[in-house]
Amino acid sequence: MSNAIYLDAQGTERPRPEAVAMVHKCLTEANNMAINSVIRAGMKFVASAIEHKSVLEPGMRAASICSDIDFETCRVDDQGIIDLEDLRRRLEGANSVVSVMYANNEVGTIQPMDEIASICRAHGAVLHVDAAQAR
Repeated sequence: MSNAIYLDAQGTERPRPEAVAMVHKCLTEANNMAINSVIRAGMKFVASAIEHKSVLEPGMRAASICSDIDFETCRVDDQGIIDLEDLRRRLEGANSVVSVMYANNEVGTIQPMDEIASICRAHGAVLHVDAAQAR
């Protein structure tokens, strides 16, 4: 079994067998729980510049508490799409956690998750996806 974490706050899907399932009613708490459960000293936390504060705040808090955790935001273009080359650069040589909001409810952006997941996999990064607004 992989070390993937599957969160379905609405309880609408069956958990994939290769993932650890967590169902939670509060999306902010679910994001906090997922991020706080994987980020450790010596890691870099990378989030897109347009993430929800429930993702940004635990990353910033972890970096402020532990000087051995780096917090970085990845650039996005004028449509809110993650700059994939910037993401690649930020993951080089780092033990990383990446958090991405799949669908942004404010600007309507849908992130290219296949490419983002491939980049994370190639760099051994843990990927957290907030898909709460994807329905």
